[in-house]
Amino acid sequence: MVTLLIIFIIFTMLVHLTVFFYQKAIEKEKGIQHERKPLINHIFTDEFLQARREKQAKKVPKC
Repeated sequence: MVTLLIIFIIFTMLVHLTVFFYQKAIEKEKGIQHERKPLINHIFTDEFLQARREKQAKKVPKC
């Protein structure tokens, strides 16, 4: 049972890698360029944090 699970996981990984590299080859052939952003770093940019602070300041009721 465990070996069946391991074989299934390896097969799934191979399918994912095959599809990924196939898509990369198509993009390269067509000359499609994507801007690569780091997954975490672009979320917490200075502009984003400043905008969030301004939103929070607007939400505070003034008594």
